[in-house]
Amino acid sequence: MLEALAITVLCTAQAPAVDFEREIAPIFAAKCLPCHGPEKQKSGYRLDVRTIALLGGDSSAPNVHPGDADASPMARYIAGLDKDMVMPPKGERMTDAEVALVRRWINEGAQWPETASVQAANPLDWWSLRALVKPKPPAQTSNPIDAFIAARLAQDGLAMAKEADARTLCRRVYFDLIGLPPTPEEIDAYIADSTTDASANNYERLVDRLLASPRYGERWARHWLDLTGYADMMGTSNDVFAEHAWRYRDYLITAFNADKPFDECVREQIAGDLMPANSAEDRAEKITATGFLMVGD
Repeated sequence: MLEALAITVLCTAQAPAVDFEREIAPIFAAKCLPCHGPEKQKSGYRLDVRTIALLGGDSSAPNVHPGDADASPMARYIAGLDKDMVMPPKGERMTDAEVALVRRWINEGAQWPETASVQAANPLDWWSLRALVKPKPPAQTSNPIDAFIAARLAQDGLAMAKEADARTLCRRVYFDLIGLPPTPEEIDAYIADSTTDASANNYERLVDRLLASPRYGERWARHWLDLTGYADMMGTSNDVFAEHAWRYRDYLITAFNADKPFDECVREQIAGDLMPANSAEDRAEKITATGFLMVGD
């Protein structure tokens, strides 16, 4: 009975559509661009240019027939079904799973967003190694972040949600910043301030006040502690009390509340004991930061 139920679920479940940029583009970049990319275009065919890839190169017949993988020459070539045109002819061939994924993409309509690109990975071009740039907001708004969000939503025919009322906004800010709900008195005070002549900066004042709260560091340090595997007990059976683990916990809370720069905080946790210190207290703090290296053991 359970086996029959499992088969029924598998047969009736709808798999999500293939994501071109996440699943197909990396395959093309790794297996196809050496011969059909910006540096070389065998048979005039390029797989890094959307229009050429879908319509074909020198041949008048397209390589891809959206909705029909069996009729698409590309699907035959990468599967090795055409002995005179096996792709790629040299190097690492596509795996059966990759071939199946490309075929599924074609059968689903060969959706290739105009904004998507196929580029070979450059190990020296990781996003984290690129120089920082300050983009110009696409529109003049009171909040430039909203301008970027609104522009992206507009591409899909969507619009920003309407602005929340004062009570809802107050609760959201409390939960986001300190993880606790406001008291009825705090909500009433915020709503009252929102109706005064100084209401324009009311929201900013609320954010600043909550950022200055000790609860802010407690709320956000918890996420970092979760990633480190922090616990007050150690061992596979959790039967050994980590007597001083709380010191590392408090270091993180203090770091968040003091707005310690991210790069400095990371260095202290990895090699604080090797860093120069300005005082005995600073030395103790940096050594405490290295608790990161043991709390998850």
